[in-house]
Amino acid sequence: MDVQDLFGKRVFAQEFGNSGEHFSTILQLPGDIASGVYLVNITVNGQSTVQRLSIIR
Repeated sequence: MDVQDLFGKRVFAQEFGNSGEHFSTILQLPGDIASGVYLVNITVNGQSTVQRLSIIR
Protein backbone atom coordinates (compact mmCIF):
# COMPACT_ATOMS: atom_id res chain seq x y z
CA MET A 1 0.00 0.00 0.00
CA ASP A 2 1.28 3.44 -0.98
CA VAL A 3 -0.11 6.84 -0.03
CA GLN A 4 0.82 9.59 -2.48
CA ASP A 5 0.04 13.28 -2.68
CA LEU A 6 -1.60 14.63 -5.84
CA PHE A 7 1.84 15.36 -7.31
CA GLY A 8 2.79 11.66 -7.09
CA LYS A 9 5.17 12.03 -4.14
CA ARG A 10 5.04 9.02 -1.81
CA VAL A 11 4.26 10.16 1.72
CA PHE A 12 3.69 6.74 3.29
CA ALA A 13 4.12 3.07 2.36
CA GLN A 14 3.49 -0.16 4.21
CA GLU A 15 3.21 -3.86 3.40
CA PHE A 16 0.66 -6.11 5.05
CA GLY A 17 0.40 -9.88 5.22
CA ASN A 18 -3.02 -11.39 4.75
CA SER A 19 -4.07 -14.99 4.33
CA GLY A 20 -7.83 -14.53 4.67
CA GLU A 21 -10.58 -13.54 2.27
CA HIS A 22 -11.12 -10.12 3.87
CA PHE A 23 -8.65 -7.68 5.34
CA SER A 24 -9.17 -4.70 7.61
CA THR A 25 -6.67 -2.41 9.29
CA ILE A 26 -6.33 1.02 10.84
CA LEU A 27 -3.64 3.11 9.18
CA GLN A 28 -1.14 4.70 11.51
CA LEU A 29 -0.12 7.63 9.33
CA PRO A 30 2.71 9.92 10.42
CA GLY A 31 1.52 12.95 12.37
CA ASP A 32 3.22 15.40 10.01
CA ILE A 33 1.04 14.61 6.98
CA ALA A 34 -0.64 17.86 5.99
CA SER A 35 -4.34 18.36 5.34
CA GLY A 36 -5.27 17.58 1.75
CA VAL A 37 -6.32 14.90 -0.70
CA TYR A 38 -4.13 11.84 -1.18
CA LEU A 39 -4.27 8.74 -3.36
CA VAL A 40 -4.07 5.34 -1.69
CA ASN A 41 -2.74 2.68 -4.06
CA ILE A 42 -3.56 -0.85 -2.91
CA THR A 43 -2.14 -3.90 -4.70
CA VAL A 44 -3.30 -7.43 -3.87
CA ASN A 45 -2.12 -10.46 -5.85
CA GLY A 46 -1.00 -8.25 -8.74
CA GLN A 47 -4.28 -6.33 -9.00
CA SER A 48 -4.27 -2.65 -8.06
CA THR A 49 -6.93 -0.19 -7.00
CA VAL A 50 -6.75 3.49 -6.12
CA GLN A 51 -8.86 5.20 -3.48
CA ARG A 52 -8.97 8.85 -2.44
CA LEU A 53 -8.12 9.83 1.11
CA SER A 54 -8.97 13.27 2.53
CA ILE A 55 -7.13 14.45 5.61
CA ILE A 56 -8.65 17.36 7.47
CA ARG A 57 -6.87 18.75 10.51
